[in-house]
Amino acid sequence: AYSVREVPCEVDVVSMSGSAPGLGEAADGNGAPTFMVRVVRPPRRMQRRGAVRVPVQLIVRATTPDAPTDAEVGTSTIAAITENLSAGGALLRMPEAVAPGSMLTVTLAPGGPEPVMNLPGRVVRCDRDPGGGGRHPWRVALAFDGLTGAQEDRLVRYVFTLQRALRRRETGLDA
Repeated sequence: AYSVREVPCEVDVVSMSGSAPGLGEAADGNGAPTFMVRVVRPPRRMQRRGAVRVPVQLIVRATTPDAPTDAEVGTSTIAAITENLSAGGALLRMPEAVAPGSMLTVTLAPGGPEPVMNLPGRVVRCDRDPGGGGRHPWRVALAFDGLTGAQEDRLVRYVFTLQRALRRRETGLDA
């Protein structure tokens, strides 16, 4: 189980008991076998990023700061599709290029009764998909910048919800 802001790690250990306990040996209060181990190296991150990144395709709106605030949608609002999402940023598929260093606000609708999330970020890189990419040939890497603590916590919870759903589908627990 992970708590907010934790990143999965691997740890190398050596068994202190020599072998795995047999049935009924060294059991915890629930009858499950217990193991005594010694950590031999420091933990290593399983991902090099500071936040877990989940592959997910969501339709989002990317808006530049100069977009109109009234009901009209100007050319500054672009429909995009996420390729992956984390608490630190997103990889977006877009129909047009966006200059690195540009500020964007990504509007993400998590579904259900939850209100939309408006996530400000800075474009880190923008490149054209060598495979063409169809109607969204540009890959725009966005680092979220200036999130409030509440926004970040909500985004972390949402990403972990997506990750759990993905794992359930992969293991066949969900149809």
